[in-house]
Amino acid sequence: MSLQADNFILATGSFFSQGLVAEPDRIYEPVLGADVEAPSDRSLWCGKSIFDNQPYMQFGVTTDRDFHVMFNGVPAGNVYAVGAILGGSNPIREGSGGGVAILSALQVARNIIAAGRADNSEAQA
Repeated sequence: MSLQADNFILATGSFFSQGLVAEPDRIYEPVLGADVEAPSDRSLWCGKSIFDNQPYMQFGVTTDRDFHVMFNGVPAGNVYAVGAILGGSNPIREGSGGGVAILSALQVARNIIAAGRADNSEAQA
């Protein structure tokens, strides 16, 4: 399906909502094929005990500092990621899932608005 928009926001969640998919030899993002930050060595995906920190909880799509999604190491200028699809936090252990979702969405909204203002300023100049 082809979609057209000025900007896209990837907010598909993590493993539990199938925003990330794990196969025996890889972890991938199924909607756009975005870069995923996860070790290729499967033995590093999980802790030995269920009570250990579970590394897979920190896996997610790779972004730049403005939340632009990376594709083959290059940020897409109009594709952003928010919420649980982002890597780097452990929402179950930290209790941070809601905060990450809300604050990343607010920041991406600000980034999109700021980019639109910059585009309008350049068009008027």
